[in-house]
Amino acid sequence: MTNLSVVVPIYNEERYLSTLAQEQLHQLRKLGLPFELILSENGSRDRTLEIAKNLKKKFPEIKILSQTTADYGAAIRAGFLAARGRFLVLFDLDYFDINFLKVALPHLKHYAGVIAKKRGNGAEDQRSVLRQLATLVFSSLLRLLFNLKLSDTHGIKILNRQRYLPLISRCQFSRDIFDTELLIRGGYLGLPVKEIGIVVAERRASRSSILKRSLRTLGDLLKLKLELNRERVSV
Repeated sequence: MTNLSVVVPIYNEERYLSTLAQEQLHQLRKLGLPFELILSENGSRDRTLEIAKNLKKKFPEIKILSQTTADYGAAIRAGFLAARGRFLVLFDLDYFDINFLKVALPHLKHYAGVIAKKRGNGAEDQRSVLRQLATLVFSSLLRLLFNLKLSDTHGIKILNRQRYLPLISRCQFSRDIFDTELLIRGGYLGLPVKEIGIVVAERRASRSSILKRSLRTLGDLLKLKLELNRERVSV
């Protein structure tokens, strides 16, 4: 049985895909656990899908999903739903940490999920000041709107598939906050989550405007708050 399902959303990654996907494969094999690496392509306009298919021919651990619309959250959702492992892992192509998995796996005996945190004890955030500020504002909004005690919901995480699978299809939002909504819904049900600090560094420049993404995320968080309030009233 596959133990880990590692989901990696990919979009217009022809420059980096072959090198970084093989780097992830090499590191994952060192864990000595059965795994699948799910490359969830979404709306790429370059050779990303072609390169992914070539990688699949070479490496049996690789699976490929593809959709026509560029949507990061929808790519994660598709990957999680297609996964067959006991644990769901979310990595970005350029943001992954195998040591995090080594530390996190034993904690899954007692927690439904483990998240890599960018701030606080054990964490070192080497990103730009602007991106650090965006993370701080985002975590403050999570506490204010949803009483969520996690320092962040974006980025690397590992989740117990059996415990989160019923919630995945219930999530209403994709784009930038799919995994945020998933963790909020899990928090409302009392699913325990642990945070582990890691080193965060920018391996390449951001491909989208931080301001534009932040405003879009704020709007989606407010819509999510209204949706969850409606659901609670209707119960």
